[in-house]
Amino acid sequence: MSFLVAAALAVGVFVLAPLVAHFLRRGRTPERLFPPAALVSRLEAHSKERSRLEDRSLMSLRMVMVVVLALLGATPLVQCSRLSVDRPHGASVALALVMDDSHSMRARDPSGESRWERARQGARQLLRSVRDGDSVAIVLAGKPARLALSATTDLGAARAALEELRQTDRGSDLESALVLARSALENLEQPDKKLIVLSDLAGSTLDDPTVVAPLDDELRRPVDDCGLIGARRQAERLSVTFACSAAASVPRGLRLVAATPPESILTDPGGMERATYEPRPGIQTLSFGLVPGAGEFALTLTPGDAIVENDRVTVSQASAQLDVAVVADENNAGVITGGPTVIEQAIRAVRPEVIVRPFGMLPDDPRELAKFAALISDDPPGLGPESRSALSEWIERGGVALGMLGPASSGLQLSSTLEPFAERGARWEPNPTPLDIDPSSLPWLGQEAFSLRLLTRTGRMRLDGAGLPGSTTAATWQDGVPFLLRRTLGAGLVVTAGLPAAVEHSDLALRPAFLALLDSVIGEAEQRRGPGAGLVGESWTFPASSKVTITGPDGPLAVQTEGCDPAAGATDCAPGQQVATPELVGPYSVTNGDSVQARVARLDEHEITDPPGSAGVAGQGRLDGAESGAVDASPELALALLGLFAGELALRVGSEARRRRRAARALG
Repeated sequence: MSFLVAAALAVGVFVLAPLVAHFLRRGRTPERLFPPAALVSRLEAHSKERSRLEDRSLMSLRMVMVVVLALLGATPLVQCSRLSVDRPHGASVALALVMDDSHSMRARDPSGESRWERARQGARQLLRSVRDGDSVAIVLAGKPARLALSATTDLGAARAALEELRQTDRGSDLESALVLARSALENLEQPDKKLIVLSDLAGSTLDDPTVVAPLDDELRRPVDDCGLIGARRQAERLSVTFACSAAASVPRGLRLVAATPPESILTDPGGMERATYEPRPGIQTLSFGLVPGAGEFALTLTPGDAIVENDRVTVSQASAQLDVAVVADENNAGVITGGPTVIEQAIRAVRPEVIVRPFGMLPDDPRELAKFAALISDDPPGLGPESRSALSEWIERGGVALGMLGPASSGLQLSSTLEPFAERGARWEPNPTPLDIDPSSLPWLGQEAFSLRLLTRTGRMRLDGAGLPGSTTAATWQDGVPFLLRRTLGAGLVVTAGLPAAVEHSDLALRPAFLALLDSVIGEAEQRRGPGAGLVGESWTFPASSKVTITGPDGPLAVQTEGCDPAAGATDCAPGQQVATPELVGPYSVTNGDSVQARVARLDEHEITDPPGSAGVAGQGRLDGAESGAVDASPELALALLGLFAGELALRVGSEARRRRRAARALG
């Protein structure tokens, strides 16, 4: 406390003045005549009445007035840590609040307040300091960065939008959030434009002179945190992954939570109970024996820490793995050295977590295909009625099928067709001259598209005119003939390629683009069927014709038509695919038509392992942004003082009236 503040508050010492004044007030001793006194010689004596308080309420009121007067005098000299908007030029400002809603902002301090709540308090203080004519925009820094509120001069709408924000488990995307914030302010008329970041800056260093990052002490203290990233079932093993922050120091243990006895879930339940794990920075993977057919259960990390939300993970049968069926002839799609086919080896190279199930023939029972999310058929010699029906039904329920057509696919029997991959008109065109794929027709493959030159050995499948209704061309040869066809069928997808995987017919299986193609097909299967685990914030897409409902850890999850924003008042949206974005970690139940799927949104481990970042000198200073401000409580204190004066006057009038009534009764 400065000398000036202490001197101003010293006026409060005079609170004793009314008390002293009331004690000094003395009453007269009443005189009474005593008849025998007339017989005694006169001797005058004086006595003083004991000092006493006659009107305690009036005295108390006057003491309060002195205290308020002292506070009123000290108010202009007091500074507090409340955030406020600095106005070096006195004009209106354009303010962009970058709110970090990522998982790391869930960390709590010893008092139990989370970083997110502290950031929202700071944002509320900043919005209380804005004035009419100022513009406010709000950007969320959880991955991917989003514009929560476009720049507006409606300060009431800005405050309401701030109160509607909710904490998520997304990763952090601060750089993109700053780009959004700048674009939100660049076309505004206000001369002063301010970017204020309320974040722990996890894994980032902010040294931008145009950005201010207040609340350094509150948001960027290291915390003791370990969290469960995920748990995966693989055959008869349970793999558990957890990560710890650099500040974690307390040994952790795992506890199994289930309705059934632990012996019916783990082969050695006592081993989990006895084990403790040292919290070293980074990711650790633990493995346990799993009893076949074990039901759903949960794992809890103990003891609790700064972020309790990541100390529990649910393990269900449906959310364990992603199954892919490969239908191929080992003699054609195999390799000289033996072993799995080139398709199986490629899938395990690009997606090692995927479970590959090889088949010699396509199953003709839909129940055999029900557990698979994707199916890859290499050079099928035609599909019979039962196989076609089973495959089409499976695709309509959300399956993704890739058909790689070759010479065997052109010699169809009378009852066989290539549906649902192509019409019967597809034919094999022998050509000893190597042909190229047009890389410009494959932008979705990235740089790998340029590896598809001199691709063929013996020929190619002509798909021009062979596409089924609804097919679109996804890639072409250099002469314009389709190489890849895509067709949506119900909730699923059919992809048709004009080359087989056999290396005797082409080099497709030996090129990087083949891995990228398989990764794309499996990714489509994850989006439609699950049960793959994706990061929180990654969108799930569904066909426009599907009736989709999703239930997550926090209740129903909104499903929106792509390009339509109901919050913005869009009521008549054009047909398009449906999109849902999980905001919280945990299992989700997706009902798509008659099928029920299980999906898991997992946590980005960087939200635990990345330490709180730092702001450079530019970001920490009082750089025309958010800073501590003077407490201007003068109007409120002045009104209180006027009220006290009015109260004193009323008390004095009432006291005088009571004194006169008592005197009148004494005379009467």
